[in-house]
Amino acid sequence: MRLSVVLALAATALVAAGAHAETATVVTRGSAALPVRCSPADVAGLLQSFADAEARGDVAALDRLFAPPGPNERQGVTRAESGFVEYSVTDRSGRTVGALDRSQLLPYFASRHALHEFPDLSAWPFRVTINYVLRASADDLGERVLAGKGEINCASGTIPLLQIDLEPPGTPSTQSQCPEPSGWTADGPLLACAMRPSAWAVAPGFKAAKPKRSLPARCAYDAAVSRISDAFGALDDGHAAGFAGAFAARAVFRPPGGTAVRGRAAIRRYAARAIARVAGWTLTKLTPAYRAGVEVSENGRIIGEPTVRISVSCRSGLVTSFR
Repeated sequence: MRLSVVLALAATALVAAGAHAETATVVTRGSAALPVRCSPADVAGLLQSFADAEARGDVAALDRLFAPPGPNERQGVTRAESGFVEYSVTDRSGRTVGALDRSQLLPYFASRHALHEFPDLSAWPFRVTINYVLRASADDLGERVLAGKGEINCASGTIPLLQIDLEPPGTPSTQSQCPEPSGWTADGPLLACAMRPSAWAVAPGFKAAKPKRSLPARCAYDAAVSRISDAFGALDDGHAAGFAGAFAARAVFRPPGGTAVRGRAAIRRYAARAIARVAGWTLTKLTPAYRAGVEVSENGRIIGEPTVRISVSCRSGLVTSFR
C-alpha cells in the first residue's frame, strides 16, 4: 500500500546524504509507524540507488527504480501502489523539463547523462510522500542544489513521482530536521531519520471491547479509549506536556519496565526522556476492566507488549493510575 504522510498518515521519514554516499547509512530516528520497506534506511538505500544509477547512466537500473505505467494518484489511486506520475525539473523562471509520461523518462535520463549530470544526495527529507534537497552537478548547470517532492511505493520499492525545483547558484545544501550525530557533515555518510510519530497511537487491528456495565460518561469505555489514545498520540508526536495532561494532578504512573512516579510534573519529565529516546507507544487492546496492551518501541524497533492496568476518574475523565 502506498502511504501519504502529508494527507492520511503522519509517519514521515527524512534522509540527508553526504558526498561519500557509499558509506553506511546512519539512522538517528526511527519510527514503528513506517511500513515495511519504507524505513529510513530502506528509503535512503533506494534514493542512493537512484543517484548512483543516474551518475552511471545505467538506464536499465533507472527503469527498474521508477514505477511502471499504470493507474496513479492523479487518477484517484489511494489504496494501492501508484503508477508513474512524473519526473520533472523546474528552474526559477518556471521552465520545466523532464518526463510527464513514462515513455519520456529513460530518454530524458540518457540526455542528462550525456551532460555528465551527477546527483549527490546531501539533504533529502522524505515522507513516503517525500520532500527533499539534493546536490547535483552537470555541464549545463554547474554545482547546484535541487529541492522538491516525490513519492515512494513501499512494497515494490519504486518511485512514481519526483518533482524538482532548481535552486539558484550558491544555495546551501543543508537540512534541519534529522538529528545529527556529533561531527556529522553533509560530506559524511548517509544520514536518515523518521519524522514523528514514533509509532501509531492505536494499532490498526485494535478492536473495542463490549463492556457489560455502563459507567458515567467521563470514565466510560469509549472515553477511556479516547483519553489513552490521545495520551499515546502526544507521546508519539513528541509532546511531553500533552502526554502528562492526560493524567490527574496526583496520578500514579509506572511505565512499562520502569519505576513508579507520582504527579503530573514527574510524568512530564518521564515523557520528555522517553521522547528523547524516540519511544513509541501503541494501544493494542483495552479490556472492559481497563487492562491495556501497550506495544512499546524505541527508535522504530518494537521491544515488547506489556499489559498495564489503568484507572480513570469518573469526575474529570483523567487517568489516575497507570501501572
